[in-house]
Amino acid sequence: MAYDSTNGRVVLFGGLTTTEQSDTWVYDPSANTWTDRNPATHPTARTGAAMSFDSGNGTIVLFGGFSGAGAERDTWEYNVATNQWTQTTPSTSPPIMETYSMAYYSTVQRNVLASKGQASQTMQTWAYDVTTDTWVNRVASFAPARSGQGLASAGPRSSRRMETPGSTTTTRTDGRTRQIAVHRDGPCWA
Repeated sequence: MAYDSTNGRVVLFGGLTTTEQSDTWVYDPSANTWTDRNPATHPTARTGAAMSFDSGNGTIVLFGGFSGAGAERDTWEYNVATNQWTQTTPSTSPPIMETYSMAYYSTVQRNVLASKGQASQTMQTWAYDVTTDTWVNRVASFAPARSGQGLASAGPRSSRRMETPGSTTTTRTDGRTRQIAVHRDGPCWA
């Protein structure tokens, strides 16, 4: 789910009822209504995909998730105004993650994805540039690796995003909060 600040709408894609879903729901806060937009083209049915609103491009970016066939590694953009999903074709994509969390970092115009890689079992940070259709591994990590974390925007005036650790595979975290700033020359943790 992601908030499109240009159109003032919340977009929800997919999820799980008794099976994975592939519907696109848009919430209008002023009317307090949800509408199934039913676009002609859309990502495959899935749960747990990462979504963020790219304010530089005006689209919602979706990455990954889990379908009936397994983990997904595809990237899509959704335009609320035109009700159109477009699949992108970056030459490199992040690996399969245990969970997916993403937020837009407006200062560098990148969508930042962070989670524990399923194969590597280490935290990974990736940045997606909509204009060049490029994913870049930022090689920023911390320990212990975890899944289930939250990643959210710190607000339009801030150049940082907040990551609140979730849970590791063995224990719950202590709730500490970290800030990440992803600069063009590399990420840093504050």
